Amino acid sequence: MDIGTYLTFAHSDRLLCGQVVRLNKTADSPEDWKLEVRGRSGRSLILESYIESGCMLHPNWEHCDLFISGGWDALADAGYIRTHYFDAVAAREKDRQDRLARKPAMVREDRKYDA
Repeated sequence: MDIGTYLTFAHSDRLLCGQVVRLNKTADSPEDWKLEVRGRSGRSLILESYIESGCMLHPNWEHCDLFISGGWDALADAGYIRTHYFDAVAAREKDRQDRLARKPAMVREDRKYDA
């Protein structure tokens, strides 16, 4: 992250976007930043913690606007990102079925080595 970086962040239960104009490391954590962020209107906000504000970096204003308006789905629909939806329940079931299908071969192999 550097001056000029575009980001979205949570403020007063709303998602906002802005551009970093000043940043300093916090005294509490060397991995956290105190940011001054300026919106397109020219108004600035001070974010005491990059981590706690839920900031997400973006390459430009358009990217920020799309994320605020529709989240990841809007970015994917516009072609900015490629997504892969992962269904954990379906994946576990497929894994269980694969194990059951391999079981007879595993039993034969075990018997071969036991003899």
